[in-house]
Amino acid sequence: MKRIKKIKFLSLVLVLAVVVQFAPKNVFAENNNTNLKESKFFNLIDSNETKEVNGCRRYEVTRNVQANFDMSNEQDLMIILDTSTSMDTGNPVTLISVLAPALQQAVNKFMDYNPHNRVSLVIFGGNGSGIDDARISFDLTSNREVINNKMSNIYGQDEYGYYGPLSEFIWGNTNIEAGIEKGKEILIKAANENSNRNMNVMLVTDGGANVTIGGNPSSSDEIVNQTIKSAQGMKSIMPDANYIGLSLLHKDTEYDKKVTEAVFDSFIPKENQIIDTSSTIVQGKLTQYIDKLFNQIQGRGEVTITEKFNKDIVDNFTLGTFRKEDANGVKVYNAIEVNGALVPVEGIYTSTEENKYYQVAPVEGIRAIWDNVNKEIRVTLTNQELKNEVNKIKYQLLPKDDSIYSEGTTNIKIDNNSKVDVKYSAGNREYNSSSILKSAEITNLSASLKVDAGQDKEVKANEIIQLGGTPTAKGGDGTYFYTWSVKEGSGVVIPEEEIHKSNPQIDLSKNNVKPESSIVFEVMVTDNHNCIRKEEVRYSIINENAVIPKPEDKPNVKPENKPNNDGSEAVDKDNRAIEELPQTGQDITPYKYGAIISILGVVLLILDRKRKSY
Repeated sequence: MKRIKKIKFLSLVLVLAVVVQFAPKNVFAENNNTNLKESKFFNLIDSNETKEVNGCRRYEVTRNVQANFDMSNEQDLMIILDTSTSMDTGNPVTLISVLAPALQQAVNKFMDYNPHNRVSLVIFGGNGSGIDDARISFDLTSNREVINNKMSNIYGQDEYGYYGPLSEFIWGNTNIEAGIEKGKEILIKAANENSNRNMNVMLVTDGGANVTIGGNPSSSDEIVNQTIKSAQGMKSIMPDANYIGLSLLHKDTEYDKKVTEAVFDSFIPKENQIIDTSSTIVQGKLTQYIDKLFNQIQGRGEVTITEKFNKDIVDNFTLGTFRKEDANGVKVYNAIEVNGALVPVEGIYTSTEENKYYQVAPVEGIRAIWDNVNKEIRVTLTNQELKNEVNKIKYQLLPKDDSIYSEGTTNIKIDNNSKVDVKYSAGNREYNSSSILKSAEITNLSASLKVDAGQDKEVKANEIIQLGGTPTAKGGDGTYFYTWSVKEGSGVVIPEEEIHKSNPQIDLSKNNVKPESSIVFEVMVTDNHNCIRKEEVRYSIINENAVIPKPEDKPNVKPENKPNNDGSEAVDKDNRAIEELPQTGQDITPYKYGAIISILGVVLLILDRKRKSY
């Protein structure tokens, strides 16, 4: 009886051995294919948006930042305009013909900025009439119809079709004192209003004073002193007003320049003065002068955008480089993009590293600084017009460990914590304002770099082999540099002319390779973004008399499964059986031993049954 039990146990073990031998290998064996390497994955998150980036993918982050300026501060502007005879002279055009429309355009812009602003106009000449050498064309008003009507009558087309000075023009000498004295009347009324409005006073002339209210003094010094005394008296009425001066000395006499500078210096800050001694009147340059002065009047601002990076971003990405493609290919700049302009980032690289990157010229009015202590980039936009417009800040992130392969996913959040500081001045007053940070836009700029070294193969020692896939590299930026090397296998050399090809050819017969050995080749691919990927392929050397099966001879072609009526996928049982058969070209030794053991097991079972029958 014991003998029978032993035979039964042995038979059961033999049957199980057969099952194990014929079972699909992948059910029991671990996947030891070391050629498969996973890139590190990053999930970039902004609010509810997640962008998955693997390997060398580069991304661009766009910050949309809107600075809110307080538009409620109302301003007054008084223009004291020289309309003496010399204003209607010039080369190649008269000064007043260019100045009048430029002033009117600037005034319209001033009123568009805030419809509650007010404007007044004082004109002066010099006909020996004392204080009446000047008059108030219109008092402070926000009435656009009145403003446009009076401004358009300084110079224009008359009823006969001729162009020239019109009703708002006095002619004669240059009695600046009379103009200032008339301006005092407007300032006194504005000061008595006790409002919080900001007053701006702009004096526009083409030369130095040559008469005063009292007539023709005996000396030029007396004219200058009298005019200065009047100007300082005006400033005492409203010391906090913003005083501005524009002098266009197209006559270019030493006297005019000396008197103008003396008068301006007596009540106008140097930064608010423009004195042009050109003999030629250039319309474009004059318009720039007017715009500059009016921008100073209606306010200029400074916006500082601080983009603070969390530790995950700093540890995993390279910051502050900006890649752009031009006619000569991709270039890398130590810059970020601000409102469409590439701006250099100060302090982000050491002097030795700077040589790796193309430099960009500084951009006027924009400065970007990397603060390595606080891990933040500060972008400062200076001298900005006070507009509630969105500023676009773009920077690019590139994973630092492009050539490192590791499994897993890292979630990295781009925080919506950018800080925006806004300060601005209108006239000579300083203001602060609130700001709005709008969400970031994250854009993948390039596909992941993928490399295929080719399929593992069995080859003979006298064959010519071709390495690489079809293609060997794809994704990335589309431009690749290949380097092939032998990782395993002695006596094999890749020809020098083949090392950097995508699909190099090697004549094994010219190398010392032996049957039943193997060669492992590695390809390293680098693209223009310095993204690196490596991949390996193994060639097994077989006996020269062996038959290498062709891929089309393999019987394990799986037919397409058709869905069941309920929508689930149908499984072809016959096909499954085919898949479990040993494939052509596989090592079938285990199956041979399994068959022999199976036969022995069956014989033992038969013998056992015969013993029972006895």
